[in-house]
Amino acid sequence: MNTIKKLLTPYRGRMSSIIPIIMGSGYAVGPLVMGSLLDRSGFQFGWITAASVVLFSTIAMKMIDISQTRNKQKRILNSQNIQTRQ
Repeated sequence: MNTIKKLLTPYRGRMSSIIPIIMGSGYAVGPLVMGSLLDRSGFQFGWITAASVVLFSTIAMKMIDISQTRNKQKRILNSQNIQTRQ
């Protein structure tokens, strides 16, 4: 684990500058995409699309949460098993 931290530490500053650029591009591209979608398909389809994106994102975030919780529980159990063996 220390090796991974040593490898990633020099890139922390780069990621700290790139992430806001990526997030900011969403503010520029989002209205263009949604505006063209509304012009072509209408407001009803636009709301359905927005709801679908929100639903997908919610499910994806819940799956990430479940995965992280399971990994945390495994690490706790592994550390308890190691301690009981010693």
